[in-house]
Amino acid sequence: MELEELKSAWQTVKPQIPPIPDRQTSRLIIGVREDVKSRLLRRYIINIAVTALSICLMATSVYWAPLKLPVWWLATFCISASVEVFCSAYMYRALKRISLCESTNVCIFDASIKIKKCYRNMEVVIFAILVPLLLWLSFTTMFVGTWRMYFVWALTLVSFIGEFFWYRSNMRYLAALSSWPPA
Repeated sequence: MELEELKSAWQTVKPQIPPIPDRQTSRLIIGVREDVKSRLLRRYIINIAVTALSICLMATSVYWAPLKLPVWWLATFCISASVEVFCSAYMYRALKRISLCESTNVCIFDASIKIKKCYRNMEVVIFAILVPLLLWLSFTTMFVGTWRMYFVWALTLVSFIGEFFWYRSNMRYLAALSSWPPA
């Protein structure tokens, strides 16, 4: 009688237990995660390179740019962009340290959560610095009612829309890296 009860209990629990993946499935999942990780690493390198290039251009724009932005504004922009470069380098290093073959899913999930938090905080701080800075710049006496004001607004709008889509895409990649099985 006990054997029958045990068998019926097993039949009720069996559909809720996920099957253990075989080696080929595990290799496929690790391959997908490696692909996502390499895409993210490439994106961080591109982000660091573009931001470093923009810092150089903004720092030297006093000498060549027709806009003639104030030095205090250029310094603030360059400092905030430098913070972004350092945060991106930190996230790159943290992502590079994740070993998909040796780490457990919990370790991968924790590392991706830390990267997401750092990324989100970086975006919030940079946004909180640059939006007031750009608004203040566009309403200075040198800019009000000129083509410069509209140029700054258009450039700001295009930049923030592009950054929003870049951020969302990177967050999707980080979610795919930490999900089991990867989407």
